[in-house]
Amino acid sequence: MAWKYRQELFNLDVYLVRSVSMLPALNPGDLVIVKIEVENSHHSFNKGDIIVFNDPNVKKMKLIKRIAYVPGESVTYSKLITAMDAKTHRPVAYREQQTLEHINGYFVLGDNPKHSTDSRNLGPINLRQIVGKVFLTIPKENLGWLYSIAAWLQK
Repeated sequence: MAWKYRQELFNLDVYLVRSVSMLPALNPGDLVIVKIEVENSHHSFNKGDIIVFNDPNVKKMKLIKRIAYVPGESVTYSKLITAMDAKTHRPVAYREQQTLEHINGYFVLGDNPKHSTDSRNLGPINLRQIVGKVFLTIPKENLGWLYSIAAWLQK
């Protein structure tokens, strides 16, 4: 996600999807319209919701993922670990199973897990990081000339 347009009057953000992490639900070039969450408003995020949130590692970067687990639930997942073999001096990869009990935040996952940076890497997402919930997606094919403008603006 890079390009954003904010409509303050209706508390909406518009984002241009830039990665394959949410395939097949969202494709690169699709536009998503997000209802931004205002402080002290009623938050209603549920499993299955697609949200936009602030990347905890990259300032001003927004990520878009699906909520897989909500606060209070327990999560078990496997994480791919890569390391250097001390004897052969070659990289090796293995899966490590991890369990988080009663998470204090939202555990988010990309729909395309092989190409997604999500809670498996970032940990649970807290409410303050969430920008809002996607409520409308406009496929790239339906954008016509608007896509060209959006792509030009994000450069």
